[in-house]
Amino acid sequence: MIVGANALPGGNAINLPAVNQAGSGPITLDGMTWSSNMETSRFGSTGGYTFGNGTVAPGGQPMLLLDAGSNNGAYASMKLVFPTLTSGFLGEFFWSDGTSASASVNIAAFDSNGNMVEQIFLNNNGLSIGNPAGYYGFSRTQADVAYVWLSNGYIGARNLSWMGREINSNIVGAIPEPSTWTLLIAGFAAIGAGVRRRKRMSLHLV
Repeated sequence: MIVGANALPGGNAINLPAVNQAGSGPITLDGMTWSSNMETSRFGSTGGYTFGNGTVAPGGQPMLLLDAGSNNGAYASMKLVFPTLTSGFLGEFFWSDGTSASASVNIAAFDSNGNMVEQIFLNNNGLSIGNPAGYYGFSRTQADVAYVWLSNGYIGARNLSWMGREINSNIVGAIPEPSTWTLLIAGFAAIGAGVRRRKRMSLHLV
């Protein structure tokens, strides 16, 4: 877990636009996809916001805002899906309780199979105590995180970055199409015929 650091070395910054768009998404930006289960959540919100525990997120800088409450019995949440698997994620977070008296406001990371591999609790069993507003994230030894889930409270997130990698970087080359194979085989056959012809000419001249 990363706490306090305001930069992710080698990370790719996610530049949120100041669009102040309310709704559940999904919205895709530079390959990253944001969504929420609350229609009152906001993407690229620039308005100042005061959370229930007194924490203030100053306005002006775009952020992702999760509005808590119930959504047909489901806890409030918003999800960030990365364009490639990542080994690290960092952001500045503001938060307060709101969904359930027994739920913990948290940031959780999942692999491509839906298995949770990292979790950061911002409070303690629904009580507005514990970790203050600030920078939180994770850094792993392998790039296996497909998405991050923020849930169980009012959460504001900005200054986000993630560690990207090309998941196909170990592939030597693409597999040719069937038509390409046909051309390649025909070319090899022509080359072989030419080589045999030159050999026959050389023997005749000698």
